[in-house]
Amino acid sequence: MSRTRLVVLLPLLLCAAACTGTPREFVPPRPEHGLASARARAAQASTPEEEATLRRSILQRCLGLGWTQEAGREYLRLQTLHHADEDLLRELCLATLRWALRDVDPARRLNALRVAADANELPEGERLALAEIGVRDRRPEVRAAAQRVLARLSDPRSVGLLKTAFTDDEDAAVRLASLEGLVLRGVEVDEVLVTACSDPTRRLRVYAAQALGQRPLTKASRQSLARLVRHADPATARAAALGWAQHAPSEALQAW
Repeated sequence: MSRTRLVVLLPLLLCAAACTGTPREFVPPRPEHGLASARARAAQASTPEEEATLRRSILQRCLGLGWTQEAGREYLRLQTLHHADEDLLRELCLATLRWALRDVDPARRLNALRVAADANELPEGERLALAEIGVRDRRPEVRAAAQRVLARLSDPRSVGLLKTAFTDDEDAAVRLASLEGLVLRGVEVDEVLVTACSDPTRRLRVYAAQALGQRPLTKASRQSLARLVRHADPATARAAALGWAQHAPSEALQAW
């Protein structure tokens, strides 16, 4: 894992995740009440090593209370002392995302998952744990963002979570995001795409037909496309014809 990449990620976490130090569901004492004296002692340390030790202690305390912005400031100060610690930085990044996912503001939860989707520097297991929080969110846009995190992971458990969202979630946007994730992963996807061809939501039918056109044609997918070509919805029928035409242009033209 690259420390430089994690350092680049830190401002993104503290700004894009918008976790300004205290999630609204939990209100600890204000940071300045507990940090002023500790920071004063660190500033008066006799050696850089002593100051680094004191600031690590402050950082850990901030993380424990959810003061992720204050923790970020301490880490940046540690960097100036040439005591950058990759494990500590990783912990800071993950704590920032966890607290953001506990915020009552759905925009913060959404942004946290967007960051997690791109944060390849963080351990996969931790990103999976963040996505598992997101898939249980009450807001569909947050659950959809969690599907996009799962789509970027190689952990086999992520496929099961994507399938569960596709079959169980009531929101069409979430189901579409999970379907896109399964196609991206390319694992056990044909059966799911065939099922999606019968979905009551046009967006899912159209996407499924287009995706089948890009995959090897099976008996089941051929039957699904043949059925969709005659669908009453023009957009669905057109997508099915184009998908079928990728494999058998003459058959698709005749059915169309």
